[in-house]
Amino acid sequence: MLKRAETLFSAKDMIKSEFHTPIRKGVNKSYENRKKYN
Repeated sequence: MLKRAETLFSAKDMIKSEFHTPIRKGVNKSYENRKKYN
């Protein structure tokens, strides 16, 4: 049970580290664009 949770957690962390920065960049971009047009 513990091992399973560990692997799930590590997988989540890997996904986060891989996809967090691009998503954040996209969010920041859309936020900046919104600020510009408002």
